[in-house]
Amino acid sequence: IMQTTRLRVQINRASAAARLVIYDVTGRMIWQRELHELPAGTHEIVWSGRDEAGRLVANGTYFYRLENGLEKSPSRSMTLLR
Repeated sequence: IMQTTRLRVQINRASAAARLVIYDVTGRMIWQRELHELPAGTHEIVWSGRDEAGRLVANGTYFYRLENGLEKSPSRSMTLLR
């Protein structure tokens, strides 16, 4: 069974390029996804709970942030439980 987490992000203005980045509690980047041609509004991004190498990450607290050009949204936290 594949478990996923849905992350909601708000984009204030349309963007040709943005990315969602997930960090662990030490600030190490765990996963990122390039997002292209997103209109302004709320979007749901699916994360499988895996790192960039495809390995399952441990249960715990993670932080995510949307980076839209030079703008960076505030970091938000989430707790991953399996």
